[in-house]
Amino acid sequence: DVRKETNIAFGILCERYLKEHAALHKKPRSFQRNEASTKVLKAFFGETTPAKQIQLVDVSGFIVQRKEQGKSPYTINSEVAHLSHLFTWAGKLRLVAHHPVKGIGYLKVKPKERYLSREEIRLLLAACTGDLRDLVLLSLGTGMRATEVLTIDRDHTDLKHGTVTLVDTKNGDRRLVPLPSEVVAMLQHRPVPIREWFPQWNLDRLMHVFVALVRKTDLAGTGVSFHTLRHSFAT
Repeated sequence: DVRKETNIAFGILCERYLKEHAALHKKPRSFQRNEASTKVLKAFFGETTPAKQIQLVDVSGFIVQRKEQGKSPYTINSEVAHLSHLFTWAGKLRLVAHHPVKGIGYLKVKPKERYLSREEIRLLLAACTGDLRDLVLLSLGTGMRATEVLTIDRDHTDLKHGTVTLVDTKNGDRRLVPLPSEVVAMLQHRPVPIREWFPQWNLDRLMHVFVALVRKTDLAGTGVSFHTLRHSFAT
């Protein structure tokens, strides 16, 4: 009965999400983070509170309390992202009819503090498809900026020797960039006739699509931007 389901207690909803979704679809470390976030969320919102009673103002109050407790923006954003994913999942199952996290802004995390772990890189690549995955792989594999991955072309790419020449860099100098084997293989499989590697992409589109993708993953609210890929190059 859907009417009875919509009265589901928040604590039960949390446990169902962990059992029916997180445990089945997430890697062990991500699942452990979800478990930790669940304990914090249940302590604040209450295990017996009907999930449908949790509103935007309550989520805002949770963020304020966690800040007052001295938690980092990274930790708070991760917890809020978990809550958001929980309600998205519950909505798909018609367990709830609203989404109290929509409209909540994530706290700012300084980009220089953020780089991707190997597990996060795997998570990001698994979520990407098509051109976006190729662009992400290119930046991760070379450390190139977004403007650089968008402007390289075949005329300045030597797949035989695994290099690409950046003609117009931020510093105004030409730069020869080695291409790892994964990037060479990816470029070899891209459409041949067009001079540009990514002719249908510009910076605005890349930023918009990348941000939208990140918000749908466990990386939401953790300060991950396309520029983070450049920081993660060495990892």
